[in-house]
Amino acid sequence: MKGIDFQIKHHESFLKARNIDRVVQSDFFCAAWDDASVKRQEEAVSLIEKLNVRELNSWLFGDFEGCSVRELRKIASANHVHNYCDMDKAELIHHFITEGIKNVKDRGTSGNNASDLIGSGSERAANKCEVR
Repeated sequence: MKGIDFQIKHHESFLKARNIDRVVQSDFFCAAWDDASVKRQEEAVSLIEKLNVRELNSWLFGDFEGCSVRELRKIASANHVHNYCDMDKAELIHHFITEGIKNVKDRGTSGNNASDLIGSGSERAANKCEVR
């Protein structure tokens, strides 16, 4: 292995560790950790040790991880969340998790995801939000 290859590999590992640290140091992670069972905490530790940022975000955000802000606002509108237009992605997800709101596909609707709300009244409500 050449020196430059080693430097690149080391730098990529460092960046992954820094990304993991950002997630772990967030207030949202702290709240999720406190609410998690011992088994779920062990899963998170394993993901952290493997420097797997994508799976850690999935552990943290669950079904909402892949949703856009627009899709999250549609879900918020459908669930009558107050002031959802003022919330960013992390705040919306935190609210959903703390209130026990599930993604559309988990609520037994005919659709497979949040985009299936398109065409309903919630689309008009979500479009009232300002773009940030």
